[in-house]
Amino acid sequence: MNALSTLDLRDATSVCRTPIHDFVEHHWPALRHAADFLGGRRAIAEADRLFGDLARSFEIGTHTRRRIERLIRLLELDDEVVSGDHMLTLVNPSDPIVEELCLLLDGLRQAFDMFIGEQAAA
Repeated sequence: MNALSTLDLRDATSVCRTPIHDFVEHHWPALRHAADFLGGRRAIAEADRLFGDLARSFEIGTHTRRRIERLIRLLELDDEVVSGDHMLTLVNPSDPIVEELCLLLDGLRQAFDMFIGEQAAA
């Protein structure tokens, strides 16, 4: 940096992707499919809003955080979030989709926990 530079590093802010951004980007089609499978149209709309939030900003605000928490609850099969007409009742517990849903839940929960840890450390 030279003396003519207008960049003042004291005013610079650190903007970086969160573990949530990375996980959702890499697993978006599977997360959207899981939302459809477990919650129907309403869950898909919520998942699409979450993806839009994450695509627009590296900062995770209150609404985005609540959407992440609802998606986690959906994958946990919380009765308040899972649609009554979901297809899960037709799935054999040994079906590979059950394992995939569990892996998605574990990955999303881990990314969310890492994000919470980063927020606590900041």
